[in-house]
Amino acid sequence: MFDDGYRTQVILVLPSEVESEKYKGGNISNPTLLIKNLTKKDEGLYKCSATNMFGTGENNFTRLFVQGNTPISNIPRLEYTGELKSFIIVGCIITSPDAALTSVSWTFDNGSTTPIVINIPPHDNNGKYQGGNVTDPSLHIRNLTKSDEGR
Repeated sequence: MFDDGYRTQVILVLPSEVESEKYKGGNISNPTLLIKNLTKKDEGLYKCSATNMFGTGENNFTRLFVQGNTPISNIPRLEYTGELKSFIIVGCIITSPDAALTSVSWTFDNGSTTPIVINIPPHDNNGKYQGGNVTDPSLHIRNLTKSDEGR
């Protein structure tokens, strides 16, 4: 902080719907630094410094932590029933208000082995499993067999 009669502060703005430049201020006419659309990449150390004809003054670094909520996943039904050799969709609704989803995965527990992470190849329209991704988090299972039953 400089003792020149003006206060310098850092204002952090949570994500907004408006697209604009990442940083505003941080200059002579507006020394307050405004950071828009915070992400984890914005975490770190920030320092304010100013220069006049006598030299440069600066404060110690301040640390910025960006906080947010983890995604919430919800399977709307407790049980699903399908006929042998049929097709079923196990619904999944995901809410992630603080950040875009980066991945979705499904795990299968048949009760006899360690739970298995289901591998769903992207763009495979003929595989046993489909979906289970950020655009379609629900699990689509083709050609149901008795071994598809969970606990």
